[in-house]
Amino acid sequence: MVTYRKTKNNQWVAFGPASELRIGEVRVSKKNGSTQLEDIVRLGNEFSVNGVPHVYGYIGFKARTRYSGRYQSHVVYFPGSGESMKVNKRGRCIDAPCCGCCD
Repeated sequence: MVTYRKTKNNQWVAFGPASELRIGEVRVSKKNGSTQLEDIVRLGNEFSVNGVPHVYGYIGFKARTRYSGRYQSHVVYFPGSGESMKVNKRGRCIDAPCCGCCD
């Protein structure tokens, strides 16, 4: 079973047997028993837990769409750091001072 785990660097990752965890979309179990589909972008080094090879799967970001008035905006959420930002339909940040990432 693939579950969530927090690393020493305070980053949320997917954790599970190397046979179940792969790059791409993986269903991860939560504490309450429900599951969530996560996009795994990188696998960590393999290590053994009770003789079974396990790995960490690093979670990529998700873009969630929210409609506000006439214009569509997106909330981009970075699960690894827990940060998020709002971008407009052209992909430009709308909730923070300009950092130069859009240029």
